[in-house]
Amino acid sequence: ERDGELARLHDAATRLFGQRLSDNSVAEVLGDDLSTLAGREVVECWTREGRREFDPRVTEMTNDYGEVYGYTVILIDVTDRNIRQQRIEVLNRILRHNIRNSLDVIKANVESLDDGERERSILNATDGLEELSGSARRIEKLMRQPQDQRPSAEVDAVVESVIEGISETYPAASVSVTPTDEPRSIDAEVARFALRHVVENAVVHNDSDHIRVEIRMVSTKTGVRIIVADNGPGIPEAERAVIENETESAHSHTTGLGLWGTNWAVTQLGGDLSFRESDLGGTAVSIELPASPHAITSDR
Repeated sequence: ERDGELARLHDAATRLFGQRLSDNSVAEVLGDDLSTLAGREVVECWTREGRREFDPRVTEMTNDYGEVYGYTVILIDVTDRNIRQQRIEVLNRILRHNIRNSLDVIKANVESLDDGERERSILNATDGLEELSGSARRIEKLMRQPQDQRPSAEVDAVVESVIEGISETYPAASVSVTPTDEPRSIDAEVARFALRHVVENAVVHNDSDHIRVEIRMVSTKTGVRIIVADNGPGIPEAERAVIENETESAHSHTTGLGLWGTNWAVTQLGGDLSFRESDLGGTAVSIELPASPHAITSDR
């Protein structure tokens, strides 16, 4: 209607937002009134599939006398498109930058292989290239996998599998868990990938004498919130800003693919990634995920 109240919706809108649409205005559902919505390039809102990004199109409906009697609102889901664009931008920049710098190190040291220190420098550089290349391949493979082909599992089981892997690799780290208060099923493979990066980052970059990481899980109306808190130095503000602003440049960028991979995984699941200071003294990374829409399969 002219006042922003919803007059009619089709089946796709009902499936995505639920019947509650018919009892609300456009502003209550999307967070913007019609005049503001018409000027937005992208609007983010929560749906039954989690957080999604839409390209909004608002068109006036007029009668034979040119009088506006209502509007049509079309929402084009651009979530996957935006993730893909970010991924291409970041992968290209990071691979170009890191490979070029590492190759410079190799060229500068290759003539002095009889020097043990220089040899270690070369090996470290080549190992870094191999690790970066492997991360890029894993991320791309994970992002391409269709949702209906990915297994789901209870969030407690996913977290437990991550902790087992971390404890084996980093036995000196103390990792504790506060389980959920009710069972929640989530997309197991993608969530495990995101959570592994966050927990490993909290351990590897922790300069404390006693490394502590706490994983706290809280059930929400739509799924589960996983908070990973540590007592380390925290994620640098510059790197956090890059992820929060969702863009990379020559002067503002991350040092690797870990945070970007986590962000892409969480976004693909319809979730939300945020950062704040931890009560342990470091960083608290919050991952909010919707419950998995497909049935739990064997994944333990």
